[in-house]
Amino acid sequence: MPTAVLQVEARRDHLFGLFRMPTHQRLRELLRELPEPDSLLGSFKDPQASDESENTNEFDEAKATATPDNTSPGSSLEVTGDVEQVPDLESWLLRWVDALQFRAGMVRIEAPRSLGTTPTAQEDHAQNTLRLRIGIDLVGGSLQQLLAGLAWSGMLWEWALTDGPRQQRRTLVTSAPPSRLRPKASLLAMARAALRLGVDWHVEDLVSFTPMLVIGRGRGLRRISQKITESTSAWGLHLSKQKMQTTKLLLQAGLPVLGGRLVTTLRQAVDLAEKMGYPVVTKPANLDQGMGVVTGIRSREDLLKAYRRSEAAGTPVLLQPHIRGRDYRFYIVRGRLLAALERISAQVYGDGRSNVRQLVEAANRDRGKNPISVEGEQSIHFNPIKLDHEAKHLLMAQHLSPESVPEDGQVVRLSPIANFSTGGTVRECLAEVHPDNRRLLEKVSRIFHLDIVGIDVISPCLDIPLRISGGVICEVNGMPGVLPHQLAQPNRDLMVETLATLLEDLDRPPLVVLQGGEEARAVIAELERDLSPVFPQLAVVDQDGWRQGGVFWSDDDARSFSGQRRALRDPDTDAFLIELEVESVMKHGLAWVKADVLVLLDGGPSMPLAWDQWLSTCSQVVVATPTRARHLPCQERVVSVTEAANVSSQVMDQLRSLGIIA
Repeated sequence: MPTAVLQVEARRDHLFGLFRMPTHQRLRELLRELPEPDSLLGSFKDPQASDESENTNEFDEAKATATPDNTSPGSSLEVTGDVEQVPDLESWLLRWVDALQFRAGMVRIEAPRSLGTTPTAQEDHAQNTLRLRIGIDLVGGSLQQLLAGLAWSGMLWEWALTDGPRQQRRTLVTSAPPSRLRPKASLLAMARAALRLGVDWHVEDLVSFTPMLVIGRGRGLRRISQKITESTSAWGLHLSKQKMQTTKLLLQAGLPVLGGRLVTTLRQAVDLAEKMGYPVVTKPANLDQGMGVVTGIRSREDLLKAYRRSEAAGTPVLLQPHIRGRDYRFYIVRGRLLAALERISAQVYGDGRSNVRQLVEAANRDRGKNPISVEGEQSIHFNPIKLDHEAKHLLMAQHLSPESVPEDGQVVRLSPIANFSTGGTVRECLAEVHPDNRRLLEKVSRIFHLDIVGIDVISPCLDIPLRISGGVICEVNGMPGVLPHQLAQPNRDLMVETLATLLEDLDRPPLVVLQGGEEARAVIAELERDLSPVFPQLAVVDQDGWRQGGVFWSDDDARSFSGQRRALRDPDTDAFLIELEVESVMKHGLAWVKADVLVLLDGGPSMPLAWDQWLSTCSQVVVATPTRARHLPCQERVVSVTEAANVSSQVMDQLRSLGIIA
């Protein structure tokens, strides 16, 4: 992964002063006035917190140096009293850089990590100077956003330490870098998946409150926002939120569903329940995640209370028969069942000695001590079990109270719904699904024309067809979460499987990238002449501009990061020929993930050897002059050319060997 190396220099006494001087409280007050301050203030806590350092290959590093005047940031500033212990300044700096990335809305695949301190020959000077090299992700946003935040940090620290005048407050607030909305966790997880699959991707925020993940390039470009793709049916997504309409649609298809009717008054609910027969369930008709759901209603008195709770969450209220069975969630992508789990409601098991309250406290302690490490995420804990109003209501139905002592082995239910957000747990059960049930569930996704869909089923079991077991479909979710499935299978990267399924038919226009000196222009002209007959919509991005299919869209130098990305977004392009500009690459990184052929020529602005080596890892084949090919890794992928006149023919040969052209 391309990484910027941020070389930070700061005086240790300057940083320690932020801990010891009472003016640090003024700094906190200032931060509270800024937009999106939570990520910054949240890091003003544990000065002993530390991040694990990671070894980063020098091939993956882009060097960007911030001046000492602008690099005195910190991250875990103690604001609750005098600090006696010596803080870990390296961790402090890392956490502050992370907070600035968060505030800038940058896509962060990995946390900032220390690459070690920079040695100096002046030992006496080094005793008071911290020189730290910090590895920063370069794939998810411009490094300039981060550098602007660091420069602003320097002004903040100076104001706090020197007890600056109050009139500077407004100046500092107005000079803060813009705060942007950070992408949702699901989008970041999908970005990690795209990185592992080796496809081009970037985050696009055309609509500030809904960032999108852009995957692929040219005519193969795809856009994904949360679980919505460009082919997701807006009709199906809207209908999946309407429980009653969903039921009718599934009934028309002859599928087993949980019936019911909408009620708008308590009188209607009582009359319908008496006709339908108890027990019944009430729920808001247009809400998800178990909000306002009350199950197991067995009497008119219980219905009066249940209706009020559901009505308070949302109207109209859907009243349905209560079906006994186990609660299952199925995850389907492009009409293919990928995952299945059983959702188990919050519950504890009696031991014959402890009361319910003590059992709940013990269960929550175990959850806090035993996090689950999910692929691509930090360690996650199951939500704690709560002894709230609904839990106490359920206890009464079981003739228990929080102070009751259940018998040894007795199951005590504490939530009416089997939902992860209400303290429930999950169990993976894909292998138990009967083939008939698999076909039925996959049909549902096609009925709604949804690329990704979650289906909730209540059934006694899964190894018998629903039509025989009496199981029913109770809900269709057009934007299902992946986290519960990851918790059920922590070692499975379901997001990678999801994206791979979505991209099975992805068109990948070939990409030829070139970097060199004066000969580059002639080589590009020859390559354009040879590639154009094969790819009529070839896009060429070089110092002469951007042209596609022989039509000039820009005649300005287009080698910049933004110029390359603009061309890569064009939906008509069937192949790319891009010239790299050294300064732009080292400052902003690459606008693409994997090239098919990389051409390295002599001359032009010098590029560090580490960069040549890193670029070679970002391509399938390298065509290079002997001087640049000599030190590249994976020599079996390197083709050496002695004359620029032979470059085009070699590139065409390599494209044939890769099966891209005939």
